[in-house]
Parts: sequence; structure tokens; C-alpha cells
Amino acid sequence: MSYGDPANPGSPTSGGPQLVNYPLTHSTFDYLRRLMSLGVMEGPLGKMAVAEALRPVFDAMHVVLAGGEVKIDVVRRGHPDTMRELQARYEQAAADANAINEKSGWYVTIT
Repeated sequence: MSYGDPANPGSPTSGGPQLVNYPLTHSTFDYLRRLMSLGVMEGPLGKMAVAEALRPVFDAMHVVLAGGEVKIDVVRRGHPDTMRELQARYEQAAADANAINEKSGWYVTIT
């Protein structure tokens, strides 16, 4: 995407980032808020980035999505209750989004 169309300030090429509205299920929103509360992003407003400890996880995901293969090695297990909570939140968010998408007959919300 290029930026820099001063003649059309509302367009994606108007010279800067643009906001979009994208529907999320309430459970997906809650899951994302919980990830934020646990530190998935770090840094001050305007300079936030993926937490350094998670950067290799994102890099590995990109490798897989680009057709590569990765090996995951968990060095130290996290708190079991938090792990169960996050997994349950993710599964609920996916189930809710899939139910809405199936009922609507098209892709309405992210899983």
C-alpha cells in the first residue's frame, strides 16, 4: 500500500494510517483484551510493539504462513490456570465467530 494522495484525504493513499471498523464477537474482543492485559504488546502509546518474548513466536508463524516449517520448544511451562483460561477464551471466540459466519452464510467476523 502506498501513501500520499492529498486529493483524497479519506483514501488509504491519503498520507497516513487509516482506521477501519471490523466486526468482532464479544468473546474475541475479550480474548484480545486479556492478551493485552498479559503483555502481548509493550511500550508507550504510539510506540507499542509485540513483546520481545513473543517476537520469535510471530516470526515462526510468518515462516509457516510463507510455506516453511518450524520446530517449537517450550523451555518453561506457564501457569496452568492461565494457560487453560487462554485456551478456553480462544476456543469460545472461535466457536462464536464460526457460528456467526455459518449463520450469515459468509465471512463476517474473524475467528
